[in-house]
Amino acid sequence: VESKNVYEAVVSTQSTGNMSATENCISAISKIFKHIIGQDNLDEATVMTWLSWLPIQEDDEESVHIYGFLLDLVESKNVYALGKNSENLPDIIKILTEGIINKTIKSDDHPELMTRIQAFILSLQKNEGLWSAILDKLPETHKVLLSGQ
Repeated sequence: VESKNVYEAVVSTQSTGNMSATENCISAISKIFKHIIGQDNLDEATVMTWLSWLPIQEDDEESVHIYGFLLDLVESKNVYALGKNSENLPDIIKILTEGIINKTIKSDDHPELMTRIQAFILSLQKNEGLWSAILDKLPETHKVLLSGQ
């Protein structure tokens, strides 16, 4: 996949400030990656560019597709999404928790997505050193959410 061609739509909607159109483009690209191209056929530049568009801010209807694909990547241990030595885990947790904070991820609307997020977070919490390192890189609002306070 040549990143430049795939992203022209997102870049053009970002420059207009039309958040809804931008997030619809991100969702459409996520679906293309998942259902047509396949995550194993994505290169590092493509995955990193896609990650740079997250979190989304408004579209709770498309969030299940966008964050679902993000979880597909991390659950399959995609090296580009996770980064070397899993260095992108704090950013991934920040993206997911921001989705919960800004209400684009709602447990009532997408219980399966929330279950996947919780399972992913619980798997990380089992390694106390890793979890502590992740928390150190998160904003306070995200730490509060993750602590359940």
